[in-house]
Amino acid sequence: MTILLKLLSRFSRDERGVAAIILALALIPIFGAGGAAIDYSRAFLVKNRLANALDATALAMGASNISDEDKLKEFGQKFFQANYPAEKLGVPGAVKVTITDSHINVSGAAQLPTSLMGLIGIDKLDVHASAQVTKEQNALEVV
Repeated sequence: MTILLKLLSRFSRDERGVAAIILALALIPIFGAGGAAIDYSRAFLVKNRLANALDATALAMGASNISDEDKLKEFGQKFFQANYPAEKLGVPGAVKVTITDSHINVSGAAQLPTSLMGLIGIDKLDVHASAQVTKEQNALEVV
């Protein structure tokens, strides 16, 4: 028993290899922060693409002369799918369209699978964007 206590005492005073342990423990937050930076920059790109596609969809819907609301929404969904190919980056959900007498509101969301943040338990990021068009007699305005 005294031999075991002597070994434990000597082991607790030994400082060789401490740097390797500290580095190993420090790598976890370093990789987490690096992964977050990469995945959030990808999410920013997806948000820009989503916003551009929604802007184009809202403008196309506002400029069209389709009077049936269901057909206009179907036209908007097809236009959005043509401008936002899902196979490139971020899987979009359905486009939500709200039509009033003078406005067309278009909103959408996309889910981006993470690449490095999955190591810390975050498997996907949700990205949202919206666009609004004011219908006028001769002109369209994007807000």
